This record gives sequence, C-alpha cells and structure tokens, in this order.
Amino acid sequence: MKMINLANANVQMLHLNCISAFEYQPRIFHNTIKERRSCAFLYIVSGEYKYTFSSGKFTAKSGHVIYLPKGASYKYEIKSSQAKCMQIEFDCLYNDETAVFSNSPLIITENANAEIENSFSQTIYLQLTDANGETLRITANMLLLLSYLLDKLKGKNFSSSYKSILPAIEYMKKNFTGKIYVKELERECNLSASQIRRIFQKELKLSPIAYKNTLLINSACNMLKGDNTVSEISESLGFDNIYAFSQFFKKHMGVSPKHYLLSI
Repeated sequence: MKMINLANANVQMLHLNCISAFEYQPRIFHNTIKERRSCAFLYIVSGEYKYTFSSGKFTAKSGHVIYLPKGASYKYEIKSSQAKCMQIEFDCLYNDETAVFSNSPLIITENANAEIENSFSQTIYLQLTDANGETLRITANMLLLLSYLLDKLKGKNFSSSYKSILPAIEYMKKNFTGKIYVKELERECNLSASQIRRIFQKELKLSPIAYKNTLLINSACNMLKGDNTVSEISESLGFDNIYAFSQFFKKHMGVSPKHYLLSI
C-alpha cells in the first residue's frame, strides 16, 4: 500500500488498529531498525534512549513519549541497564491506505501526564483481558495519544469539525466528575446537540457520554494505582456511593476495582 504522510494533510477517515501493547525492560541496548513494520507509541518510564536517523537525532528520557512511524529506518541506543518502557504497536489507515505522520521518530511530549500514562497502562491491561468493549476503550486511548501527536506537528492539523468540538472536549476534561448537561456543551461550541453528537461520533468514534465515561475510567484507574481507597475514589469522581462506582467500573473494565488493583 502507498505510504501517506499526514503531517500536511486534512486528518479524517482514520482507522486505528492496535496490534499489541506491553510493558518491558529492554534486553537489546543497541539496534538498527530498517523499515519498521508498524507504527508505535513508546512511553519511557525510566532510562535514556538515543535515536539517530537520516534527518537528525534526539535523546529521550523518563517521561518522554515517542512516535515511531511505520516504514522508518533508524538506530537506537539505550544508555541505562535499568531502562523500562511501555509500548503500543498499531497500524493507521487513511482512506484504506497506510498512514504515517512523520518520516522519522518524533518526540510527542517531554513530560507525560497522568492521562497519557494511564492510556498506556490501561491499553496494556485491556490487551491481556477479554473484557467487554475492550476494542472501543483501546481505540479511545489511542485517539488520545494521537491527539498529542497531531498537536505536536506543525500546523496542528485537526479537521475543521474536530476543532468545532474542542471547546466541549476541554469543558468535559475540567468537569467530568460532575453532571454535564447538553445545553452546556451547546453553549461552549455554539452548536446544536445533534451536531455535537454527530461530530463526536465522526471524530472520536464515541458519543459525548462515552467520552465522559472514558475520562472517568482513566481517572479511576490512575487513582487506584495510588494510595486512594475505593471509597475516596468514588467520592472524588462524583459517585453517590461505592456500590455505584464499583458497578460502573466493572461495566467498563470487566472486573471490579479490587480485582483491577490486584492485576497492576
């Protein structure tokens, strides 16, 4: 299939397919990659990685997230025996043709936040389970990472329809622990409810309520990794009681908060 560089294209009609997701400590510290077989997002948990390619080089450290494009050739060197990373291998299609966003490795961000970290860890977890709806949640996580990649690219090539719902997305990120009414989203975007639902489905492959639920699940999973109790998390995320939170969590993750905590 023809390779398409989308750095200067109108980004739409994308199809993401997660091939694998895993967390590991590298055993190969020097390697040359020729024509990478798939795209990847790489989150460096610890260590220092040096990438060299035909058009340049860079050094990435703990907290950096890297995009590795399909078809790219490069060398990497890991400068720490205690390095650790999380990786998502995927293919991206644009109108049924293989799509890449750059010709060489690219640092997406140098300071991964909890939302990014949880997108990696949750995707890795979902790949190991048979939880209902895992494909949808994995896609949502990948779309989040893709949004950081697109934001990094020159020109911020979001489609015009995606830009039209950005105010709603930002509003929901700030207020997802409370009730969000359609009229609030209408006011933020200056669009009707039906327009907002249609654009969310087109651009994110999610309804507004499904996007809000994704934010809640991502936050819950991240908080479960800390010292927070289930009761504290339930209250913090706006649930009426622990039972309601546990039911919500099991519906979306396939396991109870307790069993999820035991798996990480």
